[in-house]
Amino acid sequence: MADDVERAAVSPGIASGAWSGRRATLVILVLNVGVFLAMCTFTSFDNFLRTSTATAIEWGASYGPDTLTGQPWRLLTSSFLHFGFFHLASNMLVLWLLGSQVERMYGTWRFILIYMVSAVGAGCLSLLAVPTGAGAGASGAIYGLAGALLVFAITEPWPVVRVLLTRTGIGGLIYAAISFVLGIGGGAQVANHLGGLFSGFLIGYFCRRDLRSRNRLEKMATWAWVVSLLVGLFVVVTYAPFDIKGNYKLALAVHELDQGRARAALAICDEFLERNPKSGSGILYRGLSRLALKEDEAALADINAAIKQGAELKAALGARMGAAFDLGYYRQVISDVTELLELGGDVNCIYLRAMACAQLHEFDEAFADARKLTRVFSRKADGAILSAEILRAQGRLKEALTEIGEALQADPDLKRALHLKVVLLAEEGSSEGGTSLQESLDLLGRLGRDRSQPRQFVYYAMIRLGLGDYEGAVKDADVFLAQEDAWKSGKATYPLIIKLLALQALHREDAQESLALQVKKKLSEHCWPYPLLSYLLGWTSLSELTGESNNLSRQTETDFYLAVSDFEGGRKTAARERLDKVVERGNLTYMEYEVGRLLRARLLKDSISTGK
Repeated sequence: MADDVERAAVSPGIASGAWSGRRATLVILVLNVGVFLAMCTFTSFDNFLRTSTATAIEWGASYGPDTLTGQPWRLLTSSFLHFGFFHLASNMLVLWLLGSQVERMYGTWRFILIYMVSAVGAGCLSLLAVPTGAGAGASGAIYGLAGALLVFAITEPWPVVRVLLTRTGIGGLIYAAISFVLGIGGGAQVANHLGGLFSGFLIGYFCRRDLRSRNRLEKMATWAWVVSLLVGLFVVVTYAPFDIKGNYKLALAVHELDQGRARAALAICDEFLERNPKSGSGILYRGLSRLALKEDEAALADINAAIKQGAELKAALGARMGAAFDLGYYRQVISDVTELLELGGDVNCIYLRAMACAQLHEFDEAFADARKLTRVFSRKADGAILSAEILRAQGRLKEALTEIGEALQADPDLKRALHLKVVLLAEEGSSEGGTSLQESLDLLGRLGRDRSQPRQFVYYAMIRLGLGDYEGAVKDADVFLAQEDAWKSGKATYPLIIKLLALQALHREDAQESLALQVKKKLSEHCWPYPLLSYLLGWTSLSELTGESNNLSRQTETDFYLAVSDFEGGRKTAARERLDKVVERGNLTYMEYEVGRLLRARLLKDSISTGK
């Protein structure tokens, strides 16, 4: 107590209560650790050492396209999230070193204010540097504490600083300085640290003025500046970003793309590229927009151009391998996946490499990738599912079902395994009869009770279409079509095609006319497969559709849906020829391939039973 009085005498602006306690530092530290453990518990233990970006965004990380379009709260929540244990541990160490020092110097409530404002300020500058990126971590707020500590060292007399600045605080400053130097080169990271440091310095200065203020007017003026700073930060992020290079447009484009509005995203990317024609990121997102619109050739050209302009390589390779697969460039897919894995990319891309090998009938290499998923990456269920898909491509249905059984043993609720089991049982049952087909229908009925994910009902509707359950196909398609956004984005086109074919099979002409009117009034996005829907409605010719079916994936879809139409119309020979193309040369990753196999099995069974 005597020591506190002596210090206050040396520096009258310091109140004795400002030195006590580290409670807020401990609470913030516990919150960070608690949020991290909760995230790992409720998602996947894989996030413990290296948290995925998607998981971090789902839990509240600052993601430019969301933060800049109505979710500014992410600037604060992101400071309590971390990308893995080591990221968390290093930040918590510095938080304890600096936080306990700053809290004793400024008091608990001012410490909290410094921490929170610094977190927001760090996020703001990071977004201005990289508006399309995702960020998380307490480092921005921690650099704010370093800034506040520097203010104290500058504004207080040296005798006070020498007495109060402990080894803990000095250690924290040294650690922060080293971390800053090591982080130079990463635009968003440096911006985050500088934003936190600057914000902490400003708020720290205002807090020191408040502690030194002798009258109420001066205190009010000080806090007026603080409030102005907070409002300014909010306005910068929410309403008027410093859009010097048009980067805000790029964030808006990504937001539109994330929301499924690819056409709007493409238009915004074009606007951005008028100002920044050599922006690798802009060209890449234009390519991703075109990829979402099924404009695969143009998308691939954009992605290649983006790589030449220095776009983020992992993102570009991930996009290119998808476009290349759709176009049938399987060697390119294998090369891109291999390079992506060398760069530390997501191991899920192994699936696409294995499928590319299967498309080339290089089954040994495909199975090697499935074994790698199981043994190297300890993902038994994923490895079993991949093995099942490769076995199905070889026509080994019973062995494929055995692999699915192993996957479900590892994870009984794994959706992809359950979906694949439905199709495999249906294909086996369609070709052999017996219990497999009924088991497939029973499982499909149980899965169809969960309406929390409408997208899966498109898959169910297609399976029912392939099995001849046309009433069920209509009902499942309607579940997805009940979403108004699906009509605006063009995602309604696939279930519309399925429903139309089912109605044609049921000879319900009035319902077909009603559906055609709905398409004219409500379907605003006419990207692929709209030409296919237009042909089936009788609005365009077959030659026009053939002109649009200009790559492998579009041809897979065209052959499948026209085969269904031929089958329903009694043109079984034509249906068989189209289905042979789907099974022998079609895209193995498409639903149309899966259901095309079971429809062909039905045709083969019919031809055997009738002797034709």
